[in-house]
Amino acid sequence: MKKNSRNLIIGAAALGAVSYLAGILTAPKKGSETIEDIRHASVKAKIGMEKSLKKLYADSSKQIERALNVNQNLTAQTKKELDSMVSALKNVKESIKNYLTSIRDGDIEENEITLLLTDGRNNTQRLKLFIDTLEK
Repeated sequence: MKKNSRNLIIGAAALGAVSYLAGILTAPKKGSETIEDIRHASVKAKIGMEKSLKKLYADSSKQIERALNVNQNLTAQTKKELDSMVSALKNVKESIKNYLTSIRDGDIEENEITLLLTDGRNNTQRLKLFIDTLEK
C-alpha cells in the first residue's frame, strides 16, 4: 500500500506540474511576464515546502520527547517497538535537516520532499498513537 500511495503522490505531483506548465505556456502574456510568474510560483512553492518540513520537524521532535518521557515500566518488547519508532523518526529529522539545506541550494526535487513529508507524517502519527496507548 505504501508503494501505491507513493506512486499516486508522485503521479499527482507530476500531473500538477505538467498542467501548471501547460497553462503558463498557453497563457496570453509576454514571455518576461510568464518567466516572472514562474519565478514567483517557484519561490512560493519553496517557502511552502520549507514551512511543511519545519512543522514536521517540530511535530516529530515533540513525539520523540514524549517517547523519552514515557513510563519506564515497559516490557522488553514494548521498549523495542518504541525504540524502533523513535529511531525511524530521528532519521526523518536528519533527512529534514538535509532537505532544508538542499531546498535553499535548489538541489532537490519536489517529489522527494513530498515522499519525506508523507513518510515523516506517518511515522510521527504512528509514534503519537503508540505513546497515547502507553499513557492510558
